[in-house]
Amino acid sequence: MVLQSGMNALNPVRLIEDQFADVMRARRSVRMSTVRERAAGLVERVHLPSSVLRKYPHQLSGGMRQRVVLGLVLALEPRFVVFDEPTTALDVIAQEAVLRTIGELQRENGFTALLISHDLGVVLQATQRVLVMCGGRIVEDRAAQGLLTGARHPYTRALLRCYADPRAEEVRLDGIPGTPPDLTEPPPGCSFVPRCPLAEDMCVASDPALQPAADGLVACHVAQREAGLTAVSR
Repeated sequence: MVLQSGMNALNPVRLIEDQFADVMRARRSVRMSTVRERAAGLVERVHLPSSVLRKYPHQLSGGMRQRVVLGLVLALEPRFVVFDEPTTALDVIAQEAVLRTIGELQRENGFTALLISHDLGVVLQATQRVLVMCGGRIVEDRAAQGLLTGARHPYTRALLRCYADPRAEEVRLDGIPGTPPDLTEPPPGCSFVPRCPLAEDMCVASDPALQPAADGLVACHVAQREAGLTAVSR
């Protein structure tokens, strides 16, 4: 797992080299000379100089710390990696560099990656498939390329209206009125009902299940009706 803050994910009072040793020795006994040699190769793969191994986390920038965490993850030879807001609090240049490095490593190592993010720009840039969650449930499942023009759920469409291409000369951003539901006492039916302009009585009565719709899956009574599907509740 790669967490959203490299400073919080790393031990602040141990050298980076020692943290590589901790990770490598968690699986098997290795000599420190082996740790140094392998750690140097791993930090090089994430585009860092080997000199970072003799530094503490606070001596590195935010982007460098995230790259160190990527190196620590690679030390475990993962088949599946969870990235939880990996570019939060990074400037746009560092963000782009970290995302590019993640893409390179994924192609080289062939691991599956799950990206958790509220940043639609990052999601659309870095992923192949998007699962949109509302109220703790998946409400839409669609290929990233088709999300901009093929979104079916009202929540997904509302999210997209809150996003704009920063390269455009003029942008317009909307908001989503209301507040998210209290998940300790979830409302009946679809969790987006209080904020949905398309909500109907059936949306309050039952929570729709995910069903195929336009090259993806959607959990919305209205969208399913538009697609000619029979509503399924849960």
